[in-house]
Amino acid sequence: MNQRITKILLHLLSTVIVLSFVTPVFAQSAHLSLEATEIAVGGSTEMRIIVENVSTASSPEIGEIDGLKIRSRGVSQQMQIINGQVSRTTTYSYLISGLKPGEYRLGPFTVKAGRQNLTTSALTLKVVEQATTGPATPADEGSVQPVAGDPLDGQLFLRLALPKRQYYTGEKVRAQIKLYVGEIALQSLHYPQLNQAEVLVEGMEQPAKSREIINGQSFQVFTFSPELTMIKTGEFTLGPVQVDCSILVRNHPFPSFFEEFFAEERPLQVQSNTLDLEVLALPVTGRPADFSGAVGQFELEVSASPTEVLQGDPITLKMIITGQGNLSLASAPVITGLEQFKVYDPQKDFLLTTDPSQEKVVFEQIVLPLEASITALGPFTFCYFDPATAQYQRLTVPALPITVRENPDFQRTTSLPIGRETGEELGQDLVFIKNHPGHLRQRSEIFYRQSWFWLLQIIPLLFFLTIYTYRRYKQKQEADTPAARSARAYRQANKALQSASQRLAAAGPSPSLLDELNQLLREYLGVTYNYVAAAITANIADELRTKIDDQLLLAMIKEFFAHYDYYKFTGATFDRHAALKLINLTEDIIYGLNAEQHKINNTGRRGDSHGK
Repeated sequence: MNQRITKILLHLLSTVIVLSFVTPVFAQSAHLSLEATEIAVGGSTEMRIIVENVSTASSPEIGEIDGLKIRSRGVSQQMQIINGQVSRTTTYSYLISGLKPGEYRLGPFTVKAGRQNLTTSALTLKVVEQATTGPATPADEGSVQPVAGDPLDGQLFLRLALPKRQYYTGEKVRAQIKLYVGEIALQSLHYPQLNQAEVLVEGMEQPAKSREIINGQSFQVFTFSPELTMIKTGEFTLGPVQVDCSILVRNHPFPSFFEEFFAEERPLQVQSNTLDLEVLALPVTGRPADFSGAVGQFELEVSASPTEVLQGDPITLKMIITGQGNLSLASAPVITGLEQFKVYDPQKDFLLTTDPSQEKVVFEQIVLPLEASITALGPFTFCYFDPATAQYQRLTVPALPITVRENPDFQRTTSLPIGRETGEELGQDLVFIKNHPGHLRQRSEIFYRQSWFWLLQIIPLLFFLTIYTYRRYKQKQEADTPAARSARAYRQANKALQSASQRLAAAGPSPSLLDELNQLLREYLGVTYNYVAAAITANIADELRTKIDDQLLLAMIKEFFAHYDYYKFTGATFDRHAALKLINLTEDIIYGLNAEQHKINNTGRRGDSHGK
């Protein structure tokens, strides 16, 4: 404990000394940010006005806004030194609570910095009606299962919410998984786990952060919004969703500034509530013969290019379907009136959209007009099932006008007219009788009877086996499995370490090298062991004891973070020798972790083979 306090004091002293020799040279600016752009009535979010490279500035004037409650949360300052030049960041934080629904414009705000006025941009905050889940109750909150110790008293809970309880097969819905964190320090957070055969889970991405007030208490909320596709009919219970995390438990009387040095990390498993769902099969009655397989609400847009062509020239059709729902199994729209066209199979491709609730797919199809008399292409129909109305719907786009000019060079296959006689060519009807024997040779001279000819047939087989083996190898490397992700992370880490070693040999240690090595190791640990990289700290070695048997490897991980904290926070010189030592240590850790992963994968494969 004495050593930690000494390290803190040395860090503060070195910061004061270094700041006396640096001067600010970066441009002054101010900008506005919101932790969440949409909150519910009664919920809260944090607004920040960030002023950069200003030594003294007055607090911005934040007026009252009808429908919102705004109160200051204080001011924080941060300094960063790069090559002897200092940049300052001053952050003014405000807690904004929604009182009634609506869209509210925040800003622009003006900050007075000396004789200069800095103006931020403006942002829009949307306040929606309070969710129907109501206040927190023990049944809604789910449960918290700590690895050791007693459960937390309502300070950490998980909620699973869906907009309704009855769905159809193939229907896609966006779920809300909210982790509520009260007056506790969250140390690490894993992605939610929902392993259920009745649904397909997609899009479990980085959570949105916001604040909500429940029963008078403020909670930080991490919202995950995955998409669930119903794939089995019947009644079932969805959940519980599980989230593995860890918190810091204070075991000292010091203020929160020393939390990281004296707190104890405590692993927890949080479980959500469950939901009783019913999934219905798509109705057979009234199902059109041209039903595409799409489920949801959609719009159809069709275009053709070019619209003026010669007979036999290609026309590219683009049929774009946009809407909310499931288009993964959808077939292309049906085109009628194609008797005078040569038609190629459509190509399907999904397009990115700015709205995550929307899906957009394009079908591209090539058609060739065979007659110069054609004046239109289409019409086009797309049939889908709408779960909101429980009925099949049909979208129709009228025929597109086109112009086809006669092409004198166009050749089309025609049948031979009936009754037409053809001249008989000698030797074509009966077997032709030779008048002379021609050139004679021995049977053994024929090339396909030679042994070398049959040996050559092995070459295509070997080529095929080589291509097949390489393809299997690439598929294994690019697969979205823990082993493949770990292998890719290992290759990327090796490249980054080689680059760092080359830069160190050429130009010596740079100020950013220490942070690069720290980021490199955290990202590798996050990918390999399914952690959020930004939440990894020196305590990760204790968490990995259940996953890594090599105690020396765990000690090396602790040593790395100890070196990082020493050079990062004490102001000690990070010279070439120290940089080389840290690079070698990082390389040893990553090599050892990769060997551990290989051992685990090989053990799993042997177990599978014995089971078979």
